[in-house]
Order: sequence, then C-alpha cells, then structure tokens
Amino acid sequence: MRMKLKNTKKKSNITEEISMKKILIFTPILILLLISNQLKAQYPHLDIKVTAVKESAAGKGDAEIHISTIGERPPYVYQVFDKAPWNGGKELVKSEKTNDTEYIFKNLIPGNYFVCATDNEENSDCKIIQINND
Repeated sequence: MRMKLKNTKKKSNITEEISMKKILIFTPILILLLISNQLKAQYPHLDIKVTAVKESAAGKGDAEIHISTIGERPPYVYQVFDKAPWNGGKELVKSEKTNDTEYIFKNLIPGNYFVCATDNEENSDCKIIQINND
C-alpha cells in the first residue's frame, strides 16, 4: 500500500509541475496580448494600400493612383506629394475631407509619388508609389 501512495504522490507532483510550467509559459503571453491590445486602443493607427494604374497611352496623362484606407476614424484627407513632405515635398493634389475609405487621384503622369492619408485624429500613413510609363 505504501508503494501506491508514493506513486500517487509522484503523479500528483508531476501534474502540479506541468500545470505550473503551463502557467509560467502562458501568463507572459497573455500579459503581452493584453498590453498590445491596450496600446492599439490608446494609439490607433491608419494603414493605406496604394496601387497605380498606368496611362492608357504614352503621353496621355491619364494615369491614376488608387488608395484604400484601413482605419476607423473618418473623415480622411488624401494627398499626393512629389516626395516625402518632411523632406520638403511639394503637395501636388489634395482631397477634401471624405468618409470614403477609397479614393482615386486621376490625370497623373508617370513618375514617383508620395501618397498620404490622414484621419480625423491626425493619424496618417504614407506610401511611395511609382507610375510606370510602359
């Protein structure tokens, strides 16, 4: 009978050890997830996806830049610059405030552009895009 008790105690200790290891492994992961969610709530961000549509014929000047926003704080303002605005980029065109999550800049020529979107809380995202001539 003593043997059975010892084996039971060993199994119980092993089970407790495994449970403690699980707690030690998963607790930091849960804490990181909670912190991450809190930071996202405190510091919302805006993401944009930008695609280019080339000219229908060389020299036509009808290329386009399509912008899609992923964010929750409209209205948005969309802008196109010749280079990064913080590096002295010149604003080429700017939209009015809009609740639309998609926007198209039309009548562009081939070249490199810097595209930005800003939401109602001044969060912004910018991307570089090239409109090819071929």
